[in-house]
Amino acid sequence: MVLPRPEGLLFTRDAKALSHIPMPMPRNRYKDTSVLVKDVAAKVRQLIDDHVISLGVDPKIPPIALTDVDFDTHLSRQPNDRAKALEMEHAIRSHIRKHLDEDPVLSRKRSERLNEILKTLADQYDDLITALHKIVNDLHTGSAGMDAVPPDRFWKPFKRPAQDALGACIFRALYASRLVSPAEASALKDRLLELARANHDRLLTA
Repeated sequence: MVLPRPEGLLFTRDAKALSHIPMPMPRNRYKDTSVLVKDVAAKVRQLIDDHVISLGVDPKIPPIALTDVDFDTHLSRQPNDRAKALEMEHAIRSHIRKHLDEDPVLSRKRSERLNEILKTLADQYDDLITALHKIVNDLHTGSAGMDAVPPDRFWKPFKRPAQDALGACIFRALYASRLVSPAEASALKDRLLELARANHDRLLTA
C-alpha cells in the first residue's frame, strides 16, 4: 500500500534498516520469536524476508536452544568471548522463560542469580563464561545451583554495597535485640563482619 506511492521512497532506507530488528539476527541472539514479525502485514513481511535473504541470512533458521545438541558447536563459532557470553546469557533467559510456568519460584531465583552474575562479573569475560557454563550445566541437571559466582567475591571492594547491606542487617538485628546499646551494636557489627570475612570458607561448609 505504501511503496507504489512516490512519498514512500523517502523511507525505503529506513525500512531496510528496521528489517534487521525483527528478523532474524536479534531473534536468534535473544531467542524470542514471540514479537514483532507475526503482526506485520503479509506484503511487508515478505519484503523484509526478501531483503534479509538478499544479505545472505536465512530467516527460516530457528534460534538454537540451550538444550540443543549443537549448542556448544554454535557457541564455539562465536567471534569472541563477549559474543559467547551474550549467546549464553540469552539462551539461559529463553530457557527460564520457557519453563516459567513449571516452577515460578525457581525460575525467579535462577533469573536473579543470572542477573547477579552479569552485574558482578561485568566485562570479566573469562570468569563470566565460566559462571554461565555453571548455570547451563545446572539447567541441564535441574539443579538450582546458587553458587555459580565464586563466594569469596563477596568480600571484594566492588561488592562493598552488598557488604554494607549485610552490616546494616546485622546492626538492626542487634539493636532490635536490646541486648546492647546502639554504640555497642555498631562496634559489634563491625567485629562480626571481620569474623565473617576471616572465617568465610568455614562458614560456607558449616
